Amino acid sequence: MSLPSSERHAPAKPAAESSELLVVRRRDVRRLPSLDLPGLGSLPRGYPRDPRYPSPRRLRQWLAFPIDMVVHLGAAFAVGTAAFAAGVSAGMTILVSCGAFVGFSFADRVFLQRACGATVGKLLTGLCVIRCDNGERPTVRLLIRQWFIGVFMIVASALG
Repeated sequence: MSLPSSERHAPAKPAAESSELLVVRRRDVRRLPSLDLPGLGSLPRGYPRDPRYPSPRRLRQWLAFPIDMVVHLGAAFAVGTAAFAAGVSAGMTILVSCGAFVGFSFADRVFLQRACGATVGKLLTGLCVIRCDNGERPTVRLLIRQWFIGVFMIVASALG
C-alpha cells in the first residue's frame, strides 16, 4: 500500500523534547566539539559505551546527591534557626524550614542547573546534565518536570 503524495513528501517533524537527562563529566562536554566521530550526530547520547562520553561517572553521581542534600538541609536549617531566633513559634519555624528546603531544592535543581548545567553537588564533583536527544542543556520546562517527578518519587516512597 502506498502513502498519499502529501504524506510521502511531508517535511520531517522536529523531534519532541526528550524527557531523559544524562549526567556526564564536564570535561567530556568541553572536549566534545573537537571530537571528530562521523555518524554519531544523530545517535542519542548516553547509550552504552558512547565514545562521546567515555569518562566514568557513577561514583561522582553518588557523591553529588548527598552534597546537594546537605546544601538544601543546611540552608533550610539556617533559615529555620533565624526564624526561631526572631521569635517565631516552633510550629511556624518547622513550616518555614520545610518551605526553605523546598525553595532551595527547586532553585538548585532548576535555576542553577539551567544556568550552570549542574547543581551544587554536580559542580563540586565535575559533572553536568545534558539532554539525551541533542546534548544541549535541559530547558527550564524539562528541569521543572524532572524536579516534580523527583518530589513525587520521594513522597511515594515515604508513604508506601
